[in-house]
Amino acid sequence: MLNAKTQLTALAIAIALAGGAATAAPLEGHPRAEQRLDMRMERMAERLDLSAAQRTEIRAILDDHHQAADMHRARLREQIDAVLTAEQRMRRDEQRAYLRGMREGRGNRGAGGRSGRGW
Repeated sequence: MLNAKTQLTALAIAIALAGGAATAAPLEGHPRAEQRLDMRMERMAERLDLSAAQRTEIRAILDDHHQAADMHRARLREQIDAVLTAEQRMRRDEQRAYLRGMREGRGNRGAGGRSGRGW
């Protein structure tokens, strides 16, 4: 039987490896990912003086890469889920929802970049 510290460590690793991808979703489901790709393409186009054809081809390469990464994360999650118990999957999902809420709350920070903690 694993001790509590080992179980928590394994759970933290599983959460980190799963990367929050519940399914193999294309970029359309990730607006921030699309924004990051757009910004990356603009920087690359400006710095390298890319032609329209080069932009199109490079964007297709980046889109393919991100879709493959999404599929890899989904497969990874399926493999991890096969090892975890139902209770562990539930706790992982609760932790993931909590972390997602924390990330979404970052945009509501007041002056000084703090989120109302008073320090």
